Amino acid sequence: MKASRPSSTNCPTIAGKPSGSSGEKKIEKAVVDCYDVRVDQLRRTQNAGAGSLDNTAVLCGTNPGNANARDPSHLPVLLAGGGHERGRCVARDRNDNAPSYLCSPACRATRGRGRLLRRRHGRAEARARASPRMPRSHISEALMITRGSKQIGSRPAVFAFFAVVSVLFPAGPSWPESFEELRSRNWHQWRGPEASGVSRIAKPPTRWGEGENIRWKVGIDGQGSSTPIIWESRVFLLTAIDTGKVDPSLPRPEDQPKRVFGITHPNTEYEFVVLCLDRKSGKELWRRSAIRKIPHEGHHGDNDFASGSPTTDGERLYCWFGSSGLFCYDLDGKKLWQRDLGKVHMEASLGEGCSPVVHDGKVVIVRDQRRQSYIEVMDARTGETRWKKQRDEPGAWATPIVVEHGGKKQVITSAANRVRSYDLEDGRVIWRCAGLTSNVIPSPVVERGVVYCMSGYRGYSLLALRVSATGDISGSDAIVWTKRRGTPYIPSPLLYDGRLYFSQSNQAIMSCLDARTGDSIIERTRLPGISNVYASPVGADQRVYIVGRNGATLVLRRSRELKVLATNRLDDRIDASPALAGDELFLRGSKFLYCVAEED
Repeated sequence: MKASRPSSTNCPTIAGKPSGSSGEKKIEKAVVDCYDVRVDQLRRTQNAGAGSLDNTAVLCGTNPGNANARDPSHLPVLLAGGGHERGRCVARDRNDNAPSYLCSPACRATRGRGRLLRRRHGRAEARARASPRMPRSHISEALMITRGSKQIGSRPAVFAFFAVVSVLFPAGPSWPESFEELRSRNWHQWRGPEASGVSRIAKPPTRWGEGENIRWKVGIDGQGSSTPIIWESRVFLLTAIDTGKVDPSLPRPEDQPKRVFGITHPNTEYEFVVLCLDRKSGKELWRRSAIRKIPHEGHHGDNDFASGSPTTDGERLYCWFGSSGLFCYDLDGKKLWQRDLGKVHMEASLGEGCSPVVHDGKVVIVRDQRRQSYIEVMDARTGETRWKKQRDEPGAWATPIVVEHGGKKQVITSAANRVRSYDLEDGRVIWRCAGLTSNVIPSPVVERGVVYCMSGYRGYSLLALRVSATGDISGSDAIVWTKRRGTPYIPSPLLYDGRLYFSQSNQAIMSCLDARTGDSIIERTRLPGISNVYASPVGADQRVYIVGRNGATLVLRRSRELKVLATNRLDDRIDASPALAGDELFLRGSKFLYCVAEED
């Protein structure tokens, strides 16, 4: 059955008769004024007999973002007892195998955020969620109750009237959006909503400086190069603070044996801190001291004890300080659980730096080290181990990525001996491939069934691998293409709508490849105004943002040529990767956290 597309003045007209129906449609219309919003039309459709349509109440009209709430044409369309198909009302026969749904077909008005709910126990709940820019008075919550084909008393129109009243009162509670809907407008993990460095809806500024387009700037205690994450009105980040409290039983740094890069092991206690800031003002909302302890190893001078980024699933916050522990909080700072995962021993005591990944109620961590490397998956709610597998790998720092393909969820890890895909459910290795160099740090990225893994220490390597593979695919046709030059050591790549951006080693030399073919779009080109790069690039609004260690950020046009739109400088060293959300860009320096946004 089909229904006409709703307009500002007419309800959807249900065409044809349902299969097996012999009754005529009965339409009752009511015009109601309530809370200064006029309900233009209210229809109740009833059919008798087996296979008839469920009783249906429809509130008609559209709701563009600039609507006047008093105009009846500016109300959302709510359909109870029907289906949803690309924004159209589709009446469903009760004998149809497809489930009955309640929906808001005003998808265009709500910017695709019309919500679907399955009917339960004869009660139908319908609602339309406004876009973030739409006044809440235009769209609230609806409750429409149906009883199959049964007449509710003899007053269907009166009953429907009270259902509509609940739609119109904005004081009613808002229905929370799902995590999948919310993550697109936030930056909930390392490398953003898609773990690719891209935000689809962010529109950050092109130009800024210490005195221009800085919404706020706050000092951060201690040291940390982890990326801040953004979830709705809050910003979360990690830091490690040297308390100066000395353990006299440990050797002083100056008395320790000489190590590569001048690395020493600490003899003072560190406080490992989780911070929550107000996104609008930068004001500290809460801080939690996760633990105080003396780290068993040191780190490279460019690393620190808080280099792994936190992540959230919208309910809980997961913070990993490596050998100092994994900690889970609710978003108000209440500790829910913690795990002491034991010590790792990194190559040359360079320090740790892998971030946790949360997917489908599971927390994934990878610990590649000098001793026994392993991957472990835990229950996100309790922290209990689901499975743990040993890995034949030397030290690595690459954060894994989770992808879904063929009905299976894969955890893909990059490392020197093998790139591996694990089944998220049980840890079984699905496929593996050799070909990267040592000391793997860049995180893999995925698009259209191909994962891109790279490394840039003591050689260069880039592998484009099909995630549909099985077994050992080294040297097979499951390798789509490879590159052996210009790949990064520390920064992760940016995968932006078929284009793969990355730097050479830690230098300001950028390449851009066609992700499908591996062909060069921009071949190893020197970037002006910056020299060394540790931060990973990000992309939004057809622009690419590349941050140098000297505090300068290049804003490039996403194009087939190197087009610099702006060079923006801040008075801080920046090693942490940027985060994007809404109209804001968040930059973490060695001393300050900046929120960059257009001035009002």
